[in-house]
Amino acid sequence: MMRALLACLLMAPAALGMPTPPPLRLSATTATRPARLGAELRRKRRYINLTGFPFPLGPLFERATTVQELHRGRVWAFEQEQSLGVGVGSTITANSRMVVVRLRSGDLWVLNPLAPTEELVEAVRALGGDVAHVVLGSTQYEHKIFVPAFLRAFSGGKGAARKRPKLYMVPDQWAFPLDFPPEMLGLGGATTLNEELPAERQPVWAAELPFAVLRPRRRLGLGYAAVEAAFVHRPTRSLLLTDALVRVPREAPAVLDRANLRAIGSAGNAVSLFAGLTNWRGRGEQIRAGDAADAALPRSAAEAEQRGWQLNAVLSLFFGPSAEAISQPARSFEALAGRWLVGPVCATLIYAAVNEQLDATLLHFKFKK
Repeated sequence: MMRALLACLLMAPAALGMPTPPPLRLSATTATRPARLGAELRRKRRYINLTGFPFPLGPLFERATTVQELHRGRVWAFEQEQSLGVGVGSTITANSRMVVVRLRSGDLWVLNPLAPTEELVEAVRALGGDVAHVVLGSTQYEHKIFVPAFLRAFSGGKGAARKRPKLYMVPDQWAFPLDFPPEMLGLGGATTLNEELPAERQPVWAAELPFAVLRPRRRLGLGYAAVEAAFVHRPTRSLLLTDALVRVPREAPAVLDRANLRAIGSAGNAVSLFAGLTNWRGRGEQIRAGDAADAALPRSAAEAEQRGWQLNAVLSLFFGPSAEAISQPARSFEALAGRWLVGPVCATLIYAAVNEQLDATLLHFKFKK
């Protein structure tokens, strides 16, 4: 189940079937992950998270943030890394995205908050304007886990005068292994999104950011609910989604840890060793032979990093990649890279039930990117 969650984290807010947009400009805030970080920057990235079932959602102690300006002065994307496991080379990773929109009022509207590290909080405040509206656009754990801390970080005043951003969320929020109510998850007081309500009962931002809730007719096992909302920012005609669409870039997102990618892309990596030892899909011998042959090939750090990204993407998007895809991921990666698609895991387990609704939503919303 957790891999299904991570499989969907690579999406960006853009449209299926549209031409690939030009590379987005990274702001000067945190455009790269230098090998040696200064003590001050490491302090600003500190964030301890040891929760999650059955595995904690890493990184456990430190999270870098990157910022992309999608529309000048209007829309920004903030990204942080999310991973499984605690050791370099032992985990698949993905970039999780938070979108910030400046409304016509000047207030900021935030979709799917990330961990409010000091670095991220400073970058949001540098945009100017108050964080007035926070939207949890998905029921998935990795998107809701940071909402309570994010709300606290952007609440001002004390006592009765304390001002907190208004929280909105999609229906069917859930938790596992104990399905606590939203109030016990720090989501108390949230307004549940419902596009079928009359206009006077819709959020104050709904005219500027109309939305539709994508809601499968039934839940998966263990009460697993996969609901999200699609938004269109009318002034920029931008479609904002969480998991429904994926685009795998040919190069790894800037926020991902390069040392981890190089470890995954090197011969004898933890993925190949595990697949060989467990006789993955009856092809353990082939995987071990491929790993041995791979060890004999000279490979630069940049080549190992790119191969690690390719293998990471394949493992993130598929439950059971073939032995060939594990040993030589480049071919499978090329079939995915640079295209808009519904992530295979998500398409099979979750979105098959809402394909028609998603198609209708895309046709109804007039967007261009």
